[in-house]
Amino acid sequence: MHHAEDKLIDSEDFYEKGKILDEYFFYHHPSSPFSVDPEVPTKIKDLIDEADGCKKQNFLVGASGALRKAIYEFLLEQKVEGGNYEEKIKALKAKHPKAQEEIFDALAGVQSLASDALHEDELGSWEPWKSKDFDYVMQVAKAAMYEVYTAPKKSKDWLLKINSMKDGNKKK
Repeated sequence: MHHAEDKLIDSEDFYEKGKILDEYFFYHHPSSPFSVDPEVPTKIKDLIDEADGCKKQNFLVGASGALRKAIYEFLLEQKVEGGNYEEKIKALKAKHPKAQEEIFDALAGVQSLASDALHEDELGSWEPWKSKDFDYVMQVAKAAMYEVYTAPKKSKDWLLKINSMKDGNKKK
């Protein structure tokens, strides 16, 4: 039963006012349960979101490729030296000595999974990551990014808060 104040929405109303419903439904999606920390650079965050979006659609090849690219972009952004992936991870550990080194060890450990899963063998066949492998690599990558981008900022924020409280107590 419709009331007088209820009005059916005519699609022409939206086009005339410049509002297209697709923009609301398709481009505004809820955040991922694997949300990316705001401190992570946009380029890397976008790749993580793309990987997560592909995973939600069960597009594991796309998810694997986007996540792998996010890891390599992360290493590029960190400007770590090294001839290969493992050397770059070692340099990343040296650059961030206060970080949990086991996380970087785990990131080093995903290299074989990432490389083997995305390169063709001599027969031209390869398997995309399995869902559980993708979830593992995603968690490792996010943990490493947390250690690099977020944890130091949180520690610095705590230190500033402590120092301001300490200074406030001295004035009394």
